[in-house]
Amino acid sequence: MALPDNFKHYMSGLIGQDAVASIVITILLIPQSLAYAQLASLPPEVGLMASILPLVAYALLGRSSVLAVGPVAIVALMTAAALQGAGIVDPTAKVAAAGVLALMIGGILIAAGLLRLGFLANYLSQPVIHGFIISSSIIILISQLRHMLDVTLTAHEPLFQFLELVQSLVASNPTTVILGLATFAILFGFPKAMTASLPKSARETTIGDLLPRVAPLVAIAVTAFAAVVLPAVQVPLTGEVSTALPDLTAITQGLGAAELLWPSALLIALIAFTESLAVARSFAARKKEKIEANRELIAIGAANAAAALSGGMPVAGGFARTAVSFAAGAATRAAGAMTAGLIALSLVFFTGLYAYIPKVTLAVIIIFSISKMIRFGEILPIWRYSPLDAGVYALTAGGVFLLGVEMGLLMGVVLSIIIFIARAGRPHIAQVGRIAGSEHFRNVRRHSVLTHNHLLMVRVDESLYFANALFLENDLMTRVQDHDGLTDVVLLASAVNKIDWSAMETLERINGDLKARGIRFHLAEVKGPVMDRIERSDLLAHLTGEIFLSASVAESTLGANGRGAKSQMVDGAGI
Repeated sequence: MALPDNFKHYMSGLIGQDAVASIVITILLIPQSLAYAQLASLPPEVGLMASILPLVAYALLGRSSVLAVGPVAIVALMTAAALQGAGIVDPTAKVAAAGVLALMIGGILIAAGLLRLGFLANYLSQPVIHGFIISSSIIILISQLRHMLDVTLTAHEPLFQFLELVQSLVASNPTTVILGLATFAILFGFPKAMTASLPKSARETTIGDLLPRVAPLVAIAVTAFAAVVLPAVQVPLTGEVSTALPDLTAITQGLGAAELLWPSALLIALIAFTESLAVARSFAARKKEKIEANRELIAIGAANAAAALSGGMPVAGGFARTAVSFAAGAATRAAGAMTAGLIALSLVFFTGLYAYIPKVTLAVIIIFSISKMIRFGEILPIWRYSPLDAGVYALTAGGVFLLGVEMGLLMGVVLSIIIFIARAGRPHIAQVGRIAGSEHFRNVRRHSVLTHNHLLMVRVDESLYFANALFLENDLMTRVQDHDGLTDVVLLASAVNKIDWSAMETLERINGDLKARGIRFHLAEVKGPVMDRIERSDLLAHLTGEIFLSASVAESTLGANGRGAKSQMVDGAGI
């Protein structure tokens, strides 16, 4: 039987690209999986298990050819916070509860995808995301510094943990500090050394781009060698990594905590999807791929469900791994499945080596990765553009740091929604006039325009619905009271994309109030879909004026030839 042409094409060329990419991703993913399991206060094998079947699940259902799914720093931190908030301290119970959490996240995302709710991610504003990320990164930094100092922290709140760390400096372990600094030196210096040692022609090749990225693996090899070979080196190690197949019944032990975990599951699901979608879309343009939000919801949800059923932890798409996948030339999603196979093989053949990795090395790998996300200066451009958005950023960051990850994030989301509703409830409304010698109409407060004392032309720059209809009515009637001799009012609807029933009733009330004053009410520049709605209402039957195609037609019909017409130039420039 002949093979399909696309399969022949894949086997003849693309399979080699995917194989190379999978090797490179595996080199990066194994240290990260171990490190993020440590960040989530879970055994190391949980992080590795979360990097096998989830990759396969995404390869089957996702659209991005380069998105690398697995444990990520922010989700690992939120997992740790969720388990701590549920009062789960027993190691075995933690693993079971982490599986339940991943299963709940997976169920939420899959259900949202089937209901086509991918648009909800758009309501997580950028100030909230950036404030959440910077504060979470600082919390991660503080939590991992204890491994570098080899001290035990009794406080749970980040602020008190930081104060406790400062007090513990005198009791720190010099050996772990030295190993930590050595790891920093390798992570920072190895990439530069590799780049400098390569010929200039090789630096722009795939190999030249990828060689510097193996720095985490080099750091692990060097520090593990020092911890094993040098007798004077006494530091906490990762410890034995279990190779036993996951017990699918073990997850039932964590079902009792589901009631306490569901608020965290909702927030982690939102963050995991938002981060994954942002990463996938950022590389989709370069790969000429189309990313569909609802399909990604299902794919990331399936990845989390797969993590739960394989003894793993909640997962998401990671930017660093995806960047490596792209740089390594991953051609299809099969690269992710190959990576899963390589990690599974490493569990079979190299598990014994993982036990000798110093915890401080994994901590420094986390610190080095998240330090790039701590950018205090990013609030300045936000402040210059919108002090209100900067306030959302600051309150979200402060809430996450002082009140906890879930509560701070929830506070930021609620605040941003309130601001959105408040802004939408006060749309921009402007009186307009015609710029002399043209058919363009502009705000009388910004331009020198021609107006008519008997004609009021007002533009509303927002769709009309229940939250802003009353504001429009009050604004418009106030303008009417301030104009003597009015005979006609024209509402320009060029920016109106929708009018709900509440707003339609308001327009009918405005028409009636103006009629009682002897003033005709007109509409202009009404879009087709909006006009379809108006035709299904009673407004047309009662409208005292007309509906004009454009502001220019309305002004030429009602302006200079109107009753009691008197035209004048209004100099609004510079106001």
